[in-house]
Parts: sequence; C-alpha cells; structure tokens
Amino acid sequence: KLTPLSTLPCLRFVENPKTKNLSQASVYPFFTTADSSAIGVDIDLDRFQHITDSIKPFSDSYSFFISNEGKIITHTDRTFINQSVDEVLGEISTAHNVINEIKKGNKFSFIHKNEQNQRLYYSFAPIQIGASTTPWSLVVVTNMKTINKAGYQFIARATVLMIFGLILLAAIT
Repeated sequence: KLTPLSTLPCLRFVENPKTKNLSQASVYPFFTTADSSAIGVDIDLDRFQHITDSIKPFSDSYSFFISNEGKIITHTDRTFINQSVDEVLGEISTAHNVINEIKKGNKFSFIHKNEQNQRLYYSFAPIQIGASTTPWSLVVVTNMKTINKAGYQFIARATVLMIFGLILLAAIT
C-alpha cells in the first residue's frame, strides 16, 4: 500500500532539449513500510502561450505568466521563457519586490520608464493553476500613452454628450 508523504507535489520547471518547450515536472513522494518511492508527471506548459498571446486589452499590450518561483512561463519574446523575472526585468523587479509579491499572491502594479523613454504600466494579477497552492501571476504590460489616449477619448465623448444634453435641456425649458 502506498501512503503519500505529502499532498503537495515537489515542482520544478524543465526545458525539453528537442522542442525547447517548458514543462512543469510534478513529483509526489510516497512510501511503503519497505521503501519509499516517487511518482512524477511532466506537463507541457507551451499550451499556456496561446492564452497569453490572446490577452491584449490594447493593441500595443502584451501579457505573460510568471511562476510562483519567479520563472517566466510564457512571453511574446520566447527568449525570456524559463528565465528568472529578475534576469529579464532587472532593477524593475528588485525595486518592486516582484518575486515576493507573486509568492504572496498579491495583486499589484507599477509604471516604469523603459530605455526608449516610454512609460509602461505593469499590472500583476495572481492566478491559480489547477489545485496548486502556489499562485502564478498574469502580467499585462501597456504603454501609458495608449491608456491615456483611451481616457482622453472617453472625456471628449462625455463632454460632447454633456453639451448636447444642455442644449436639449435649454430647448425644452
């Protein structure tokens, strides 16, 4: 009879050398009275890439997943996959305690000016993958010019509607 040592798996990420796809290796330790064993499962994480590729709230937005350990799981720039978020974002990650916030399962955001002098809005939202107790983070990055443009368009429409409403009200009274 197998008795689980833990209901939580030991997780790690591995890259398939042939396909370069990232996989999550989940190992569950078991023991019997005679010896101990482990059962493992590899899950191809490439299936998550199409999800983040489709999340674009604005035309110039992009999104990606970061694991609870701070590894980039998906990204529009495939060279970032399986790298630490600290390596990819550098000082931005450190300044905003990105890995610690992800480990805590917090929702957070910040604005950072990149090398091209663009102000980028980073939004992090915790997500649960299956029955895992370690949340990942979905990150959406959008240029602040795009966000501000949408806000200005809303204000312009609201102003036109308000003026139209005042003219209509004046005509009725």
